[in-house]
Amino acid sequence: MSVSNLETSDAIVHAQALVERALHSQSAKRHCGVDQTLTALRRGENTAWRELKLELARNIAEFLGFFVQDVQAVYVADAVDSYRHELAENPPRRMIHLVIFANVKTAALKALVNALERALGAAVSEYVGGAVNEYSLQVQLVDSADLEQLARYAALLTAPSQRPTCVWEREPVGAAKSIAPQ
Repeated sequence: MSVSNLETSDAIVHAQALVERALHSQSAKRHCGVDQTLTALRRGENTAWRELKLELARNIAEFLGFFVQDVQAVYVADAVDSYRHELAENPPRRMIHLVIFANVKTAALKALVNALERALGAAVSEYVGGAVNEYSLQVQLVDSADLEQLARYAALLTAPSQRPTCVWEREPVGAAKSIAPQ
């Protein structure tokens, strides 16, 4: 599959697989079946949603890292997520906000991210129920140029407090190429 021409139907299939994998992983960690996890999610249990959000973020990060070699790290930006919820008139009930650090923001990466952003809500809704617009994936891309200038979301990645949580890194955390201050 070419990332640059990922079709919507392909994105939906990939998003469904990412959600299913997250549900199975979450269920294993909770020592219960997928049905019990889905019941907890449908009841709106915050712990279940937090766990699913983190599992989905990890799965999405691994997926992006596999298809796009320029992706170096993926972060969950909870502080940004909370701030946007406060500002939004009708915020999505369950939003995953990722900051992706890539060497270069390529057209292929942008296409893949856009396709996943469109498809993830439908995939979560299919398993958990509810309206598609209740679930959202928002991705901010940061590249080396942004990092050098601390432009846009790059400032979050080096902030001394409320730094996003790294959920995937091409190199081990603490390696020489890590962008986080030591």
